[in-house]
Amino acid sequence: MVKKKKREPPPRSKPSEINSISRALAYASGASTTQQFAQRLSTALAQKVADALRRDFKGILPDRHGGRHESLARTSKSVKRLDVNYSTARLGLALGVSIKTTNAPEGENNNYAKNVTGRDYELRAEAEDYHERQPYALLIALYFLPIESCDNATPRAPSSFGKIAMKMRFRSGRKGPKDLATLFEAAYIGLYERDGLKKGHIEFFDAACNPPRSGRPLDTLTFEQMIQRVKASYEERNLTFRFAESPTPVTAAEVDEPEDEAETESEAGASDDEADE
Repeated sequence: MVKKKKREPPPRSKPSEINSISRALAYASGASTTQQFAQRLSTALAQKVADALRRDFKGILPDRHGGRHESLARTSKSVKRLDVNYSTARLGLALGVSIKTTNAPEGENNNYAKNVTGRDYELRAEAEDYHERQPYALLIALYFLPIESCDNATPRAPSSFGKIAMKMRFRSGRKGPKDLATLFEAAYIGLYERDGLKKGHIEFFDAACNPPRSGRPLDTLTFEQMIQRVKASYEERNLTFRFAESPTPVTAAEVDEPEDEAETESEAGASDDEADE
């Protein structure tokens, strides 16, 4: 009896031109299961975040062509996959972004927070493993939820958004390399519209702020404002500043290094960018 050759699964399409949350949702809509939808949405969101940071973080992954998603980064124990990964030969892991999504409610009360404890355990393990090896690494948690998660509070319990915001508050706020390794430097909750005329509209809530117990937060950030805060946090962590003559930020290490070494590394970076193109 001749065995039939096992069919290879079709190659996963790469996300490209994810320039809006609407496009991220469209990319995810090709999924056949809830789990696949969540995975595809996370992939598309990682692409959008990396593309927004790419100008200032040369070589950030995933790459501009939609490849090298969930790249490996060294931890204290082994390696782990990271949604958005900026690593260099000099700094090691310098900036990492972990993306979590909850896209469908469960139960009669449309609960979006059922798995938040498990997600918190995942984030704790990620932060601890990365920070033990790379205490100066800046880690950002992004948690994406439909905006309806703000509307299911009861007299006895806050909304799903309120519960998740509380969890993220205590999983973030790491100020320096000597603080708890189990914390992320910052966490932002992305509240997006998944239907209707405003489909794809998104606002970000900083977990360091106080969330409403019920209803939608008023003190929110645009996607661009959230990205600017991430950049500012990175510059602060790496003692980065800007000369008056140039908008390009530099680090104290770059100012102190010998000129020939700086030129060599600059040329190497340019070669990497050319290869990426």
